[in-house]
Amino acid sequence: MRKMLKLFLCSLMLLGFAGFGHAAEETESLVRIIHASPDAPPLDVYANDERIIQGLDYSDVSEYFLVPPSTHKLEIKPADDESTVLISEEILVEEGTNYTLAAVGHLETIQLATMTDDQETLEGKTKIRLAHFSPDASALELATPIGNELFQEVTFTEVTDYMELDAGLHDFELHIAGTDDAVVEIYDLDMKEGAVFTAFVMGLVNGVPELEVILLTDYMPMPNDIPKTGLGGASPVQ
Repeated sequence: MRKMLKLFLCSLMLLGFAGFGHAAEETESLVRIIHASPDAPPLDVYANDERIIQGLDYSDVSEYFLVPPSTHKLEIKPADDESTVLISEEILVEEGTNYTLAAVGHLETIQLATMTDDQETLEGKTKIRLAHFSPDASALELATPIGNELFQEVTFTEVTDYMELDAGLHDFELHIAGTDDAVVEIYDLDMKEGAVFTAFVMGLVNGVPELEVILLTDYMPMPNDIPKTGLGGASPVQ
């Protein structure tokens, strides 16, 4: 029997660590973090030994943080437990590039997945990609209800390239690879011209939390008449 699964839509937020008060310039970089480990507790995230996120719950995603191009030390710890380091990595942030970092896998084997977020589309187009972060799910496929396969045989921790589609309303089905049974159905998704999305598959096929899709906006163009300043505040990572 097909499970009833959740679908979330999270919008892009251009914010920084503390005190940032302008939209990102072309040479600046942005980083966000998502908690995708199904049995991990709430997480604290440290950048260069400074806590930047406190108590990030499973399936939550941070805002985009303004980060200068450089190599940065990133540590992820259980919330309010400074002595236990679950993940420690050096993250190279390149100029003018946006990233999504995901804590994935079961707690005993938790790891960091790093993705580069696209912001460019052709006129009249939109983009989507698939990230497989369900540790007990076999290979997955994303297709349309009429059987057109967008992504095939996507395995755990794999993130596909973006696929470009015509802007407009789209329907998708998530399948276990090699089957026609939809484990997630996404109908009437309004994929606006110039928008870029990632569909994150998270949770467990056999267990709790149950399998779900979180749909994140990697980029959403702003109308020309909306000011591109005053989007929030924080000081950049040093």
